[in-house]
Amino acid sequence: MTNTPPDLSITAPRRQPPLSRSAQSDRDALQAATFPSAVASAISVSPAEASVLTLRLSTDFHQIAAGKPVLVEVPVAKPPKHAFFQTSQNIAHSISLCTLDAAKMGGSGVYAVSAEVAARIPDQVRNVELRLAVTAQGAPYLVPIPHSGADGRQNPWHLSLARAMALAKGRWIRLSANQLRGAYDVFEALGELPEPQWPTESFDELVELAFKDRVITSVDHPLIQQLLGFV
Repeated sequence: MTNTPPDLSITAPRRQPPLSRSAQSDRDALQAATFPSAVASAISVSPAEASVLTLRLSTDFHQIAAGKPVLVEVPVAKPPKHAFFQTSQNIAHSISLCTLDAAKMGGSGVYAVSAEVAARIPDQVRNVELRLAVTAQGAPYLVPIPHSGADGRQNPWHLSLARAMALAKGRWIRLSANQLRGAYDVFEALGELPEPQWPTESFDELVELAFKDRVITSVDHPLIQQLLGFV
């Protein structure tokens, strides 16, 4: 009896005929129901679509990303001690107001107070001249310069601030408080800083922004009620 060796040849798998359009639709529906959408999306993304090269910026990207800046707030304060600034040489860019500093009461912000209300709390308010200033980075400020008292005198802090603000017309300076001297030291920029970029808004618009939601015209205001001892 002759032993026949086993057939060890590999038979190529039979190629499946292409699915009909309806069968392909059924299979796609089954995959969508079986796999999470995130997985299915990842599977369907081609290498070209996932490539970082598709995120290449065009040459005018700065025009797309920059947009137009909108001024929404103007601080009523001196610029930071590290910031160089100039004050406006336009005499119309200043206004005198009676102000109340809520920070001294545990709050925040500077309020404009009517003369009638100020008369009820004279020891808490201050008459100031607000002058427009702008930093070398283009940030506007309304700097409060206290008026002299009824006797015509000013303390060294207020006097040095007024002198500094006059000096800052047309030149870049910064302020630093000198506690030993009891006044502000003034430092002028050594380099050639660019010309100041003044706000496009009118001065009246800047004042409105600075005191938005911070105007007191009645003693019924919560801050005034607190100062009068009603709350």
